[in-house]
Amino acid sequence: IKAERVYQGAEQVSEDGGRTWVATNFPVTTLVLDGVDADRLYGFQQTESGAVGMTRARPVTGWKQWAEQPCTQIAQLVAHPTQSGVLFLRCGPQNINDPRSYPGEHALFRSTDAGEHWQRLSEWSGQWIGPDFGILGRVLWARADGLWATTDLGDTWSLLTADYLAEPEKSAWENHTPPNQTLSAVVASVPPADAGAPGQMWVADVWGELAHWDSQDWRRVPYPHEKPVKLNGMAFRSSRDGWLVGEYNSPDTSWNRQVGVVYHWDGKTWTQSGPMWDEALNGVAVFGEHAWAVGTGGLLLHWDGAAWKEMVSPVRNTLYED
Repeated sequence: IKAERVYQGAEQVSEDGGRTWVATNFPVTTLVLDGVDADRLYGFQQTESGAVGMTRARPVTGWKQWAEQPCTQIAQLVAHPTQSGVLFLRCGPQNINDPRSYPGEHALFRSTDAGEHWQRLSEWSGQWIGPDFGILGRVLWARADGLWATTDLGDTWSLLTADYLAEPEKSAWENHTPPNQTLSAVVASVPPADAGAPGQMWVADVWGELAHWDSQDWRRVPYPHEKPVKLNGMAFRSSRDGWLVGEYNSPDTSWNRQVGVVYHWDGKTWTQSGPMWDEALNGVAVFGEHAWAVGTGGLLLHWDGAAWKEMVSPVRNTLYED
């Protein structure tokens, strides 16, 4: 949230842009940052009796358990991108293929007071919920019957896409399917503030296919690779400045593992940025002129505006951008 503050899970914090790390004593195993207030944090921990949600309003106040605990099994906790203290909570299993992510036993909840009290919004839990970075203040919710969106904190939802399996002819953004039904494992929007990018969207899949929506049509976009690349993450600062990360088999046949690769978009072409990395890259995020990429084995990379540099990572676990 702050330009120089970076959190590494719920275990480490850096106040100097990732150059040094300090161990934290957060009592949560999953950490969520408030969308507006840099000092307000949320999280939950799994106990033998179930998940316990908490909020830290200020560093000096410490962590406080929520007055209401809406469920014992938390699949996802998300903060609203523009409204401080507004949270969405998916109750149910984290396995998106579990049938209980359908209506019935689990639900979607909302809090407008930083987790103290919760309102049940739906009997659906869905597979994912999160902010739409392409439209300010909009939240997206993926369910088995399609992709839904809200601009009023979840009071009402509109269907953006239909269920692919049930109605494949109506299955993508505004009824326009990516070419050859690209498996959209990675979706990224271009910030709307960029006058040259109204409604632009990029999709990529695990087979290395990459496609661009220019607000009217989809087209495949080439990028430099000699072998199949699994594309894992994208992020855009503007229509002329974007990042793409992925992985592919090491060219060293004696080294049976994946290596990481970064690509940069300049508005016209994708080019490889920096060397291949010894670990797979799983995600990338943009903060102004800076970018961060994370990967397997705790790999942590920082783009300082001129070059990618590997930072000292405080953990060796596989990292993802979320």
